[in-house]
Amino acid sequence: MSCCMRDAVTLEARGIPTVILVNEVFVPIADATAALLALPQDYASKNIVWLPHPTSNKTKDQLERLIDERIDEIRGKLMGRAAPSKIERKTASNGDPLEAARVAIAGLAASLRADGAELALEGFRDGVLSGTLHVGNVTCDDGSCILPTEQLERMVEAMVRPKIDSLRGVELRELR
Repeated sequence: MSCCMRDAVTLEARGIPTVILVNEVFVPIADATAALLALPQDYASKNIVWLPHPTSNKTKDQLERLIDERIDEIRGKLMGRAAPSKIERKTASNGDPLEAARVAIAGLAASLRADGAELALEGFRDGVLSGTLHVGNVTCDDGSCILPTEQLERMVEAMVRPKIDSLRGVELRELR
């Protein structure tokens, strides 16, 4: 995801309008990547067209129909008219830093779960958010669909920092 966003930003800076097609299950990862890359909050709504998950098992004809259904949205975004986002985001918490962090990463955790990994935040002490990444039976052949733990730590930190002023860092322990 980060390479796609970086490429899009580079192309846009060169005057080439760009739209990224992303499976909707990856909304949280897109949000985390945008935060990690310090992109504007409206980046996803202006530059991403969401597709149903999965797309990898679709035939050429099915993919063509899928794009045909979204061609107006793609053209609109390329011309700078962002369509409103249809993805709801959970934002409430009860004031507890650990709960606020869990709410902030709920979508990311769900995306990881869809690929066979479980991200669990377990503690917040002295400004450090701790948790585990349990990588079980991943849905991709080589396990590459699960981001490296270090990158997930940076994503979680970027997602949680706006919610918790006292956050100093994120430590995830990977279990296989």
